[in-house]
Amino acid sequence: MDPNNNAPTPTTPDEPNVQPIEPVQQPVVTPPPVFNPEPVVQSSVPPVSPVEQPPVNLNSQPAFSAPQSAFTQPTASPVAYQPKKSHMKLFVILGVALVSLVGIGVAVWMMFFNGIPLKQYSNSEYSIMVPETYKKEESGSSVKFSKPEPGDGKVNGRESNVAVSVIDISNDLRDEMVKYMNDNFTKEKITDKGAFGDGGGASDVSVVKSTKDGMDIITMSGNSLDDKKVIDGKFKMKIIIAEKKAYSILVGANPSDSSLSASADRIIDSFKIK
Repeated sequence: MDPNNNAPTPTTPDEPNVQPIEPVQQPVVTPPPVFNPEPVVQSSVPPVSPVEQPPVNLNSQPAFSAPQSAFTQPTASPVAYQPKKSHMKLFVILGVALVSLVGIGVAVWMMFFNGIPLKQYSNSEYSIMVPETYKKEESGSSVKFSKPEPGDGKVNGRESNVAVSVIDISNDLRDEMVKYMNDNFTKEKITDKGAFGDGGGASDVSVVKSTKDGMDIITMSGNSLDDKKVIDGKFKMKIIIAEKKAYSILVGANPSDSSLSASADRIIDSFKIK
């Protein structure tokens, strides 16, 4: 190679033309700066205490309040009413009057729906509840309790009374009585002729036949009619045919005597044979 000639020397097999490789310079890496935190300065301001919140009563506030409509006026807080002394006196008077009316209403209900006061009547044959104020009349083996009335005891209709009769029967007569009762005490015949065979028959008739402890029993009820088919009384009757005796219990009430009509079931059901 010619040192004065910058051109590359031709390459020969014996002397190859190899150019020297210059070394590659590596980039200079600058290390990151070291972080030096500043020292914490102690503050001279005292810490602020947290404000204590009052407890919330969840029961006193609704979970959701509906927005007020443009047509709804806000409701004022209720104020307890303090009555004046003059008003208190009026309240007391009204309270007494109300209690009196309630008492009268109970008395009326007792009279017309529970009937009249009853007492027990008893003899050697039977016992039964009868009206306390009715007059007693006895005739042989029959007894009648009648409501005290002026004159003949009738007020625009039949007399109000409770009557009980007892008769002795033999075995043959008993069979005949049972047959007669079954044949004649029917709803159709009582409606046509009445329970007593007089007047203009009966209406709203009920007939119930049964047996108990070897006794034949028939219970009848309805309205008795006069010749013009006008109700002149109410009746309930029970006939009991035992082995050697027959019993008849009758409750007859004037149309105006609603208290006795209301007591008819109690009187009939209270009858006990000794």
